[in-house]
Amino acid sequence: MFFFYCPGSLRSIRQERCNVIVSIFTGNVELLRPVDEQWSLEIRNNDFGIKADIEKHLIELQKLIDDENSDLLVLSDGEEIIGYMGLVTFVSPVGDQLVANEHCWFVLSSRRSLGSVSLFRKAMEWSKNKGG
Repeated sequence: MFFFYCPGSLRSIRQERCNVIVSIFTGNVELLRPVDEQWSLEIRNNDFGIKADIEKHLIELQKLIDDENSDLLVLSDGEEIIGYMGLVTFVSPVGDQLVANEHCWFVLSSRRSLGSVSLFRKAMEWSKNKGG
């Protein structure tokens, strides 16, 4: 079972042919800083009062990489990282089955049409492979 929040605007995005690749990230989280900086700018003055702390978020992303029950998928266009999705598996709090959940995700707003759907498809594939 895989649960994720999908904003309504994503439904209207059509996937374009491009050279995007979705892969499990094992590199240095500092490579994600430019994406996180854009995320931080985008959520300023949001309706929920969420404040972005990039340093804390990079630590959280590293935890996803290090934990055997989670992974960090990255969306890349060539050598440029344009987005990511953190995924976690855990035993359901209402049963004994393994479930998977997106922990966090972001794609650069200027690049969202470039493979965002591929990121979600890979996340669903990851979930099935983990038994969630």
